[in-house]
Amino acid sequence: MVCELIALASVMAHGDLGVVLNKKIKDEDRPGVLLKMLEKVHQECYPRPFRQILNAQGEPTNIADITAGFLTRDELPKLYGICGNELHQGTLEKIGRYPQTGDSYKIILSWYEKILQLLGMHKIKVYNSTAEIWVGMENAQTKQPFWSFMEKLTPEQVEELRKKGVIPGMAALRR
Repeated sequence: MVCELIALASVMAHGDLGVVLNKKIKDEDRPGVLLKMLEKVHQECYPRPFRQILNAQGEPTNIADITAGFLTRDELPKLYGICGNELHQGTLEKIGRYPQTGDSYKIILSWYEKILQLLGMHKIKVYNSTAEIWVGMENAQTKQPFWSFMEKLTPEQVEELRKKGVIPGMAALRR
């Protein structure tokens, strides 16, 4: 189900942002197929994990992309298939036939950690824009999920917004 939710959330994010999604995409529920269809519209539709870089006061000052250890786009359909094979046993003769090994727990934990690494804090590039949706699964204070719509600005755009009073000066941001 988590694999399906990752793919469906990617589709939802793009549908809400004006990407024209055809009926085939809207009716599909297999994560691998769904993402392939969405990638034809927007190549960068899969979430990308990152971490915040904090200053001495614990305030975020920058971000760094996470490049390994997370559930990749190519691994998502593989995990979906593995889970489907285990959860949907088929006939009565097959029930309990999959061997339980000492490694089973380690394998499950490994996939779990990859999912957490992907979803903990991630961003999705907005179609036809420099903007991104940033999502965190748990705010440190509220313990609730949160999201932000972020857009890359040039120094000139930042200065223009400061002049208009939209962005406060750095002293105001540090209070």
